[in-house]
Amino acid sequence: MTDAPAPPPAVGPAIIRTTVDQLAERGFPPGAVAVRAVPTSVGWSGSSSNDVPIRTATCVSALEVREQLRQRADDEWLVIFTDRDANDLGTGVLAHLATGRVRGVDVWESVSETFRATQLAPSLTSMPDARRIAMGLLSATPVSGGWPAAPGGVLTREHALDSVLESSLHVDTSQDLSQLLAWSVADESAAAIARLRDVAGDRLAEACLDRLAESTGPSRAAVRPLLEADVLPDLAARGIVLGVLTDEAQQSADERVDARVALARCEEWWGHDRPDAEVTRAFGAAATDGLTRLLAGSRRDHETALRLIDRADSLLQKVGGAELAELSDLLPSSHSRRARTLARALTAMDQSGTLAEVEAAWAALERHRLVERFRADNDALRAATRLARWVSTPTAEIAAGGDSGEVLARHSRAHLDVGGWVDVALNAASVGVDDTTTTARGIEHMVHRALERREEEARHFATALAAATRDDAGRSGAFGPEAARIWPIENLLETVLAPVSTQAGPSGVLFVLLDGMSVASATSIADDAVGRLRWQEVRVPGSPEGSRRAGAVAVLPTLTTISRASLFTGRLTSGEQAVEREGFTAFVAARLKHKARLFHKAAVDQTRRGWAVSPEVAAAIDDTGGTPVVGVVLNTIDDALDRSDPGGATWTADSIKHLEPLLLRAASAGRTVVLTGDHGHIVERRDGRHLSPGTVATSNRSRESGGEVRHGDEILVEGRRVVSDDHRAVLAVSERVRYGPLKAGYHGGAHPAEVVVPVLVLRPASAEIADGDELPPQQPRWWSGPVTAPVVAPASAPAAAPARGRRPRTADPGPALFDIAPEPPEQSRTLGMAVVESEVYQRQTELNARLTMKESALAALIDEFAAARGHRLPPVTAAQTLGVSLARLRGAQEQAKQILNVDGYPVLRLDGDAQTLVLDVDLLCEQFGVNRDR
Repeated sequence: MTDAPAPPPAVGPAIIRTTVDQLAERGFPPGAVAVRAVPTSVGWSGSSSNDVPIRTATCVSALEVREQLRQRADDEWLVIFTDRDANDLGTGVLAHLATGRVRGVDVWESVSETFRATQLAPSLTSMPDARRIAMGLLSATPVSGGWPAAPGGVLTREHALDSVLESSLHVDTSQDLSQLLAWSVADESAAAIARLRDVAGDRLAEACLDRLAESTGPSRAAVRPLLEADVLPDLAARGIVLGVLTDEAQQSADERVDARVALARCEEWWGHDRPDAEVTRAFGAAATDGLTRLLAGSRRDHETALRLIDRADSLLQKVGGAELAELSDLLPSSHSRRARTLARALTAMDQSGTLAEVEAAWAALERHRLVERFRADNDALRAATRLARWVSTPTAEIAAGGDSGEVLARHSRAHLDVGGWVDVALNAASVGVDDTTTTARGIEHMVHRALERREEEARHFATALAAATRDDAGRSGAFGPEAARIWPIENLLETVLAPVSTQAGPSGVLFVLLDGMSVASATSIADDAVGRLRWQEVRVPGSPEGSRRAGAVAVLPTLTTISRASLFTGRLTSGEQAVEREGFTAFVAARLKHKARLFHKAAVDQTRRGWAVSPEVAAAIDDTGGTPVVGVVLNTIDDALDRSDPGGATWTADSIKHLEPLLLRAASAGRTVVLTGDHGHIVERRDGRHLSPGTVATSNRSRESGGEVRHGDEILVEGRRVVSDDHRAVLAVSERVRYGPLKAGYHGGAHPAEVVVPVLVLRPASAEIADGDELPPQQPRWWSGPVTAPVVAPASAPAAAPARGRRPRTADPGPALFDIAPEPPEQSRTLGMAVVESEVYQRQTELNARLTMKESALAALIDEFAAARGHRLPPVTAAQTLGVSLARLRGAQEQAKQILNVDGYPVLRLDGDAQTLVLDVDLLCEQFGVNRDR
């Protein structure tokens, strides 16, 4: 008994079209084709890939075949399905067929031809339900262009499925997980999976999703069940949730218990027991990393990531893991929780808390990835953290030695170096956060603590101011000795403008006075000018090397009509604009033998349409030969005291009307710029009070002498620098009091923010600057990060004996590019000192003999690294330690690398952000043969 013949296979439209296309590619014109198969779609009609019509017919006899052949149009393909063999049809019928025979159906042969392959890999043909997968591949064949050719002629499972994924689902398995996560949330992705099932069948769709899951590596078992149309948009969000719940290294014992409970609730996501712990942990970590990279990508990627992160936050709460959110660097609720943790640490500093707890809380908040979304809150919290660092430092003891002028100079220097930066932080913290509970209270608490200390410092400053004014201690031209001098503002033309003009030579000087510019205002203006506009801040000619930004003391009371007029005339006086112009031009003509012009608000504002700078002012700046000295007065800051918010403003060159175009014009002309003010100002924080002046109030912060002087709130000043009829006045000291109506800010009093005036000297980026003239960043150390003590080398680690022929440390000949303060005494020998005293260091300096970095500078840098958290330094701290500007920091760090990176080992390197410097202290000690107290 013989077996019955196998029934003809079923054939769908994909094989029909593929059969015709293959014949067309071999040069056959439209004709008839007989196929031994059972059609799955009777009477199907369509077209080939080159748009030739295709008609099908089912014939069970030779007669029916003949009739269909007779009816075929010349311009169409006819595909005849029949169960008759060649003998039944006869040679007459076969002669009318394109290939002269009845074709059999081999779907894999068709697949091979569509991929232009000469061989099929077993990994493809041995797949479960391989025929259905092959049929699916033919059904999903792109109408235009077909499938990409199999590499090397061998069609593998991976190439076939990847081709379908790219064509039908628009996803590439070679992309990183962040791109896969972005694809999963796209609106069209779930619909594309559904379309693939409709066109190619479930089996091919399943195989493609299996392949997509494989591309995620160890996460495969967790990812695969989530690659379905109904849950696909939650793929990334669920991954982030798993990242939080499975990161046991970050969890406390109680948090691990909570995480296990939440993970149990996640089992429903898979419809069965969840994958094992290692798989879910891998998926969570991969999803978190992928979303982090997506967040840092293009604007579109960033917005996609934000949607996914918000969804993840919701899912975490749904599974009961809200209390664990703080462990995430991505979730919005994590930022809120970390902010509250920081606020509680700020509040606790008065009781059992420590600055270390504040630093740890701020570091966690700073790691959070949603910087842009929470920028305003972060600015306020960063400022509160800076205030916490400042209030944790011991109150600076201003030495009482020397005359009253020296004492005032030291107090003024303290405000220039520290107090003004405290004011910046106070202003930023006072803006507050969008949270009226714990976070806002924590910031408020730290602001109050800082204000109390500022009030105490203001009283000490005012006492020194009154003594120096009474003693007329500035008559010699400056308060204090040369190394720390502060100028009376009426001497600025002589002590600053004259030497700057001489140094600038034919390029000339632009002297810009920003009315009301305080030390706090100058911090951001200078940073903007140096950073964004590429100016170079330099020391005043004649100042000692290593000096900081210069400053002056305003005339009293600190009013525009008094202090500004005294500045521009070079003598103690009062007056309006005419007095200032006459005095300024007269001084320059007499002292510098130059022509000068001074422009006030009306002349500066008279710009023609299309002109950023008034044509008259622009012409004067351009005319370096005819007008070497040009002065301009800008009133934006002083105007803000009446009608806006100087405390909430960030003053930059573009926020002060006319300043940026003036600076650009000056740079084009090659002019040096002197930027200063006539007095500073204090900010109204809405917690002050009105004082009855008792006598005639000369401003919101000053009154005529007479009546009771309320100690702590006011002070009596008298002497030549008090410009009044009797050379006496009572000035407000506390920034919380005023004599007049409520405004946004005030000046006229004796607070250091009103009295101390910053003086900046700026050179264009193209100007040549002598070594030691350019100023380093001016921020106090606590501004950029925690201030820590240097690591002291252990006593058991004696210095290596000097190599023979080593130059003595005292020699250090010639000018060096970098210099710092003298080294500490031998008994406090630090790690940095141990390195520069080693034989390896000696060999490195001999190999790099042309380097100009001093040993003391490198030692200080090493000590700063050794004491810093994670041995990491932000650029500002590194520049300050080396005594260079940020513009020259790159050259400095390259010199340090040449010395420290022995044999190319990365002892000193840049972090992934391309800014933060990192020192491998262990490798440093190993390379230089020094010990470290671990």
